Amino acid sequence: MEKRKVHSIEEYLQRIEFVRKRGENHPTDSGKSITFPLSNMFFRGHADIDWKLTPSLFRSNQLTLCESEILISAERRFWPSISNDKTALEKMIRFQHYGLATRLLDLTSNPLVALYFAVCNNEEKDGKIFLFQCRDLRHDGFKFANKMAEYIWQNSWFGPSKNSSRLDLNPQVHNKQEDKKEIEELCKPQFFYAPYNNDRIKVQSGAFIMPPYYDKNQVIEKYGPQNRIYYGEKSEIDYSPYLLDDSIRIDKTDKALLRKELRKLGIDEATIFPDLEHSLKEINKMFNDK
Repeated sequence: MEKRKVHSIEEYLQRIEFVRKRGENHPTDSGKSITFPLSNMFFRGHADIDWKLTPSLFRSNQLTLCESEILISAERRFWPSISNDKTALEKMIRFQHYGLATRLLDLTSNPLVALYFAVCNNEEKDGKIFLFQCRDLRHDGFKFANKMAEYIWQNSWFGPSKNSSRLDLNPQVHNKQEDKKEIEELCKPQFFYAPYNNDRIKVQSGAFIMPPYYDKNQVIEKYGPQNRIYYGEKSEIDYSPYLLDDSIRIDKTDKALLRKELRKLGIDEATIFPDLEHSLKEINKMFNDK
């Protein structure tokens, strides 16, 4: 994946525009790439260039094995905070934004928000911004992502199967025949726009990708799903067709300057995380960056 280094907000935005004009990640049937609107682009910033596109849940094998139990425990303890959420996915989104480990990978449609996350800390490491593309704005995988969330919330697991990279579905819980379309969708990563159910999502212009629920290589001919994918600490998750081949690198020596530039544009910890705790932390950062 190409990493082009930039040193200012101007260079950063110019690079994004270059990628946009160059065309889509996947050529059309005619063999020619086509330009796509900026509104089709999404971004994710990492303050450490070595970090992978791994959702928080999958950074620990122990947490991965306890996914359902984690969600159920959070639901039980914080029911008043989520009682108005209509779907399992909305609950998962709310929990994720307040620190619970989930399988959601959050993106933003605002490139400056992604840049903030790439420069906000880890002064000793270069930062990185990943570029994503949703080719059709009408496509929204909320339905199938919510289906995944419901299965995770409701299903119990036998534990690791003989193949250590899989977990078997409990057939007593999941024994209905799924139709072909649904199984095909649950074998793909699902991109969806975040419902504006909390202030952080509104400010961060949020969207999400949920990794595939089933392994397409483990689905039998009659579309009876046999195995749910198990993602371990070192797993590489396939986010195609959304992840672009380009990425942008931020030199560690430019982080403080870029934070100052972003602050002038109204992008800082206090605006990204609109609560008292983060607003006070931003005051500390503002004076440290002088």
